[in-house]
Amino acid sequence: MNVVEVKGLCKSLGKKEILKNVSFTIGEHEIVGFIGPNGSGKSTTMKCLTSLLRPDKGSIVICGHDLLKEREEALRYTSALIENPGLFPTLSGFENLIYFAKLRGVDNARVEEIIAFTKLGKHIHKRSAHYSLGMKQRLGLGIALLAKPKFLILDEPTNGLDPSGIMELREELRELVNKEGMSILVSSHQLGEMDKIADRLICINNGVIIEPPQHIQEQHAYTFLFHGEDQMRAKQCAKGLRVEEKNKGLCVYFHNEEEMQVYLGKLLKEQIIIRDIVKEVIDIEQLYREMYQEEG
Repeated sequence: MNVVEVKGLCKSLGKKEILKNVSFTIGEHEIVGFIGPNGSGKSTTMKCLTSLLRPDKGSIVICGHDLLKEREEALRYTSALIENPGLFPTLSGFENLIYFAKLRGVDNARVEEIIAFTKLGKHIHKRSAHYSLGMKQRLGLGIALLAKPKFLILDEPTNGLDPSGIMELREELRELVNKEGMSILVSSHQLGEMDKIADRLICINNGVIIEPPQHIQEQHAYTFLFHGEDQMRAKQCAKGLRVEEKNKGLCVYFHNEEEMQVYLGKLLKEQIIIRDIVKEVIDIEQLYREMYQEEG
């Protein structure tokens, strides 16, 4: 079952077309990374998902409720932290939590759970105007989690966090998915973190959802090293597979483990000796470079 279904989303601001027929789904218990260069349409999409902006065309269904027709029901399952946390600077962290808890009908027991989650300690009773960016992010995320949403939207959630804080957040997001059954859409420019956090990616450019290059999706990539002319023979055995010669070896891409087993069987039949095998790591930064190279 899909928690979120977006179909044919279009949005213009003034004369500029920001979103062009955007469609995607987010399943249960999923962390989905949302990537694209500045101005690609990420923030506009997230604002449409939270009803901060109304799309010109298209539909958004959250937990079975049409956001445009059943706004309150759809938003009951949704929480978001987009751009900067919307805190009351003259109130303490605790007072901010109490205010939003009352708005969402959340009991004191849940407030205490969130206070522990923020790890603000004694700072929870200080005015949020004096918080660092990282502290504001922790409090903002806590507020977003008060009502135990089924769908959580996070825009640059690691802003202001130190390395240990980022690692903690990564573990906490996975725990929210596993223990509270949330689905999470995360947008970030910290590609290394997206690689660690996200189960899969949605990529957008110039307001259009784009598919990652096929070879980037082929995660089973191995470089084989052979003796002398064996490399040419090994290349012939890889007919039908994507192959690159690099680092004095032969890099072969497989869609699955079965394809690799078939290839290894051919090498064995031809009595081609493998000197070494190295698994290639195809990371999100490589994907970003290849997809958005025109952006510089």
